[in-house]
Amino acid sequence: DVTNATSTFITCKTSASGVKNGGMKYVVVTVPGYGDSQPGSDAMQRDMFWYVDAWSARTTWGGSAPPTGCGSYVEDQFCTESVVIPEGQVILLDVSPPRFYLLLIEGSLIFDRKDLHLQVHYVLLRGGHLEIGTEQQPFQHKAEITVFGHPKSIELPTFGSKVIACYRCSIDMHGTEQVAWSQLATTAAVGHSSINLMNPVSWPVGSKIVIA
Repeated sequence: DVTNATSTFITCKTSASGVKNGGMKYVVVTVPGYGDSQPGSDAMQRDMFWYVDAWSARTTWGGSAPPTGCGSYVEDQFCTESVVIPEGQVILLDVSPPRFYLLLIEGSLIFDRKDLHLQVHYVLLRGGHLEIGTEQQPFQHKAEITVFGHPKSIELPTFGSKVIACYRCSIDMHGTEQVAWSQLATTAAVGHSSINLMNPVSWPVGSKIVIA
């Protein structure tokens, strides 16, 4: 709905979209006698907005609290609490949720720009989308996905058990660009607490380094 308009600016207030009508939307302006604006024609993306449901919000879950999930794997190993993101819904993972048995993504799950930990037995993307950073805006925090299972876990047809399974889906995972490996400039002796490399690197504190 238009709340204010001048010869150069228009201020609008969006209405509710419904659970299954999320994602990227464009504002189209119609000027009598001239026609409609072209969606996506603004290089600064001022004609674009998103309908997104936050995982932590009660409105995402029909007014109820977010799913409680399972307890620790040791104490609640056979828990089957699961979550379904239906087609058309876009959820922003803005908190680290409890462990779940199955996370079925038919819509979209986008990691917020913060340290997050997702714990599941199975992630099944069935025509859905999982996003942890994009090529244009890489994820610069710590995203951790822990997948639980045991030798007798049920196997999904084709995919198996303890998996992140993708069926006609899309997955975007883009982290901070960095040097993946380098040669040693000097021999690394047993007991040394530092190493000299041939190339400059920017590996963050806490990184695991393999010397071979």
